[in-house]
Amino acid sequence: PNPFNPETKIKFDLIRAGNVKVIVYDLLGKEVEILANQLAAPGRYEVTFNGRGL
Repeated sequence: PNPFNPETKIKFDLIRAGNVKVIVYDLLGKEVEILANQLAAPGRYEVTFNGRGL
């Protein structure tokens, strides 16, 4: 089952600049998708994960 039906937004705040990695894994620990992998400035961010096809 897919609890996101079919997508969800993941929001986060950074209080200072830094590297950001948002990675989705399945129940077996296999990487499914990299949603963010970047240097980011302070601020509010939002990434969307679409679970369609899982």
